[in-house]
Amino acid sequence: MEQEITAVTIAQDVLKWLEPDSPVKIVPKMHNSYIVIPLVGDDVDIQAYLQTGKSCEVCGIGALAAAFAFHRDGLIAHPDYNEFDEEANGFVGSREIYTALQPYFDHYQLATIEVYFESTANQSLSAADRLRNICQNIIRNNGVFVREQEAYA
Repeated sequence: MEQEITAVTIAQDVLKWLEPDSPVKIVPKMHNSYIVIPLVGDDVDIQAYLQTGKSCEVCGIGALAAAFAFHRDGLIAHPDYNEFDEEANGFVGSREIYTALQPYFDHYQLATIEVYFESTANQSLSAADRLRNICQNIIRNNGVFVREQEAYA
């Protein structure tokens, strides 16, 4: 039986994954694609990948999508080759990310999360601390990311 997923459980998972001893490894990075994994060859299911204990790079929204994907298969990383690399990074596109998260966060919330995560107003905070703040905000507000004015000054 699949676990019921809510915005709060997604945020709780991300907070757990930020701990050093977590079996799921996420690396928050600013100015990053949503979810990026090392990839050679075929597409990879994000759920299966996360369960291997290998790390993936995520932005603010990508971390939420990874937490969703951990409980539901269907988010696929596709290879992204450039002319200089023999290896590809796998990434999940924005359409797939937004579709997966739509039942939990509306477009305004996702845009606000992304602005908070990338904002220069928060430059004294690490990417991991920004992600912690986002998840704590979602939990504190019962599953809704609420814009806090001082974070955007």
